[in-house]
Amino acid sequence: TKWGALGMSVRYGYIDATFQSAFAENSPSNSTADENGTIQVNPGNRIPAIPQHSAKLRLDYDVSSRWSLGANVVYSGSTYARGDENNRDIGGKVPGYTVVNLDTRYNVAKGLELFARVNNLFDKRYSNFGILGENFFNGPHHTFDPDNAAMEQFRGVGAPRGAWAGVRYAWL
Repeated sequence: TKWGALGMSVRYGYIDATFQSAFAENSPSNSTADENGTIQVNPGNRIPAIPQHSAKLRLDYDVSSRWSLGANVVYSGSTYARGDENNRDIGGKVPGYTVVNLDTRYNVAKGLELFARVNNLFDKRYSNFGILGENFFNGPHHTFDPDNAAMEQFRGVGAPRGAWAGVRYAWL
């Protein structure tokens, strides 16, 4: 590898994930559900949990013939929560997010490498999934209260900042 070399890659994804035919879905936690818990899904409604837009930018820099640095930026667009197949629930979309990751590696000797990685460098708080459901913990101080359950959008929390360092050895 030539030292001082800068590498870059850009990837963009567009997914037009929509329902192609109409159907009735049982989704009692959806704010638009009828008295039987049914929602009407129409052609063109977006399929939940699949972002329409996503992108990745990767930069690599060879500081020397042994040492390289890298960074990537990952973007995922907003999505609808599972249970919101008609895309009309009052909870709206699960917001999109962007995270930055860094990595480095140093070749100590043939087959021996030191490495380090930091994911979610800025400790971005984000969600990467959503589902509609019933929250039974609406009592005082969020205690269990089945008589006052509320329909809500529950979100899966994305990974917080994480750091790793290590040694790799290959016997080849």
